[in-house]
Amino acid sequence: MKKLIKIFLSLILIGCVLIFTSCGEEDDTIEHTLNFGTEGVIHEDTLSIGDTINFEFWLVNENFVSINEPIDVYCETFDNNGNLIAYMPIGATYNTNSSIMPGDSLFVNISEIISLSSYSVGDNVIVIWPASTYVSDPDTSLTSIYILN
Repeated sequence: MKKLIKIFLSLILIGCVLIFTSCGEEDDTIEHTLNFGTEGVIHEDTLSIGDTINFEFWLVNENFVSINEPIDVYCETFDNNGNLIAYMPIGATYNTNSSIMPGDSLFVNISEIISLSSYSVGDNVIVIWPASTYVSDPDTSLTSIYILN
């Protein structure tokens, strides 16, 4: 009888530990998928140092849950040899006071000044991606721009 009680108490203890452990876990299967709209990122293809470049795009929530976190947009610029020129956040933090519901979108328009610290004269490749504070599988946009001397 004592052995049966010990087994029963052990099973209860193991059950309580499993319940406690699973309550503290986050669901890592939920990913916030942000993609660019059908036109991708639109910007001028030829500019000069000192000009303003305008990035326009739609961010689309292609997940089944709403995105409530702030969204930042990051940009990398590479010269025509593939050397990294700049890595920087561009624009502001978006989606700070609202949610992007499943299937909904957010229009983003960013204006930046072309400088030698972020671009080189000649051919450049711009890589842009959005990122939220949770696990994210964002789309990436690669486009070219030519900077005049």
